[in-house]
Amino acid sequence: MMVFLTANQLVLHNLKRELRLVEQKQLKKFQPPPASPAAPPARP
Repeated sequence: MMVFLTANQLVLHNLKRELRLVEQKQLKKFQPPPASPAAPPARP
């Protein structure tokens, strides 16, 4: 029974780590582009 519990804890730890990595990749992929500096007004 202890082997089963230990194995489950290890799997859960690995899954949490993998989920955190996937979340970081998604946040990086879908974050809005950085704001560009204001352009000078166009001269007529």
